[in-house]
Amino acid sequence: MFELRVKVDFAAAHHIVGYLGDCSRQHGHNWVIEVFARSETLDKLGLAMDFRELKNLVKELIASWDHQDLNTLKDFKAVNPTAEVIAKLTHEKLSEHIKGRSIWIDRVSVWENDRCSATYFSCSQEKRSRSRFNFDIFKQLKRVEIFSTSELSLLKKLDKEFKKNKSKLTPGILRREFERVTIEPSWKSAAIEGNTYTLLETETLLKEGIPAKGRNPEETKMLINHKEALDFIQKNLDLFRHITVPKIEQIHRILVQDMYISKNIRQMLVRITGTNYQPLGNQFQIREALQNICNLINDSNNVFQKAMLAILLLSYVQPFEDGNKRTSRLIGNAILLAADSFPLSFRSVNETDYKKAILLFYEINNLAAFKEIFIDQTQFAAKNYFRG
Repeated sequence: MFELRVKVDFAAAHHIVGYLGDCSRQHGHNWVIEVFARSETLDKLGLAMDFRELKNLVKELIASWDHQDLNTLKDFKAVNPTAEVIAKLTHEKLSEHIKGRSIWIDRVSVWENDRCSATYFSCSQEKRSRSRFNFDIFKQLKRVEIFSTSELSLLKKLDKEFKKNKSKLTPGILRREFERVTIEPSWKSAAIEGNTYTLLETETLLKEGIPAKGRNPEETKMLINHKEALDFIQKNLDLFRHITVPKIEQIHRILVQDMYISKNIRQMLVRITGTNYQPLGNQFQIREALQNICNLINDSNNVFQKAMLAILLLSYVQPFEDGNKRTSRLIGNAILLAADSFPLSFRSVNETDYKKAILLFYEINNLAAFKEIFIDQTQFAAKNYFRG
């Protein structure tokens, strides 16, 4: 299976009729449209489709939208020009253009800004074919550099600035900042998994030990355990300069303690909401996959690649009955902290965008969407933490 991806941008105004809020008033966006096309065959030139042809098709489609008030256009006469509608309309029009060819439009994502997007898929989850664990994923990732030269340059620059700023802080400010990078990642990691605590409620719980009224006790325990896991990491940074399966299991045990969740490698199949991806169901294969993850991480010389591999692959393998993505984010941060780099709180990320990026990796092992989130969050962390 081959996948092509093109990205085109345009500027336009819109408003949402019937919406009770700011979006009911006319406002503008610098929209970005991402088109993902797939093919099972190549032509005699070794192409699924000429990138230029696909990009030109998208440009021709949006030419009539560029620098316009979308609400006044024929395409949106009977419907609000939301990101969701634009994604669906783009998908339908492009699919009509290439009908009868060996390539098809798999999905279209429309970004209102760098944190908000909507995606339209060619078919529903129920109709998508079952995606099984890719046993070659470790070999494939070993052969590639995840980050481009320019991306690595940015990450190294951010890391250097972070360390310079951190070195100037007084002990009191350092304690305050370490408190922030315990509270905010705990809150956001739990929120991604559906925890309803607010950031302020989380701060009160973790600093003063006062649970929020009306919250589920399991939500409270989830946050407390996350803080304890981060505290353990902070006190044992040397442990995480080299990742092993027992260390991953240890973090998971802290995360799920007293939550009636098995602390062992799972021995049964799991299903993941929102995707047809089927993780491994054999305990021995899961343990082997975990070892492969550790080998891949430890063989890398780049701390950011190590962290991103940990987050993606631990989520992909799903080694435990529950708590997999929380464990993956903690291990990723343990790797960053052990290298004296900035931890990622994911505070500014949209939970739905995060989940979609992970599901995209589950189903077709495409890490582009998650990489964008990862880089965005490194920029957020470098600019917001340990700056005095």
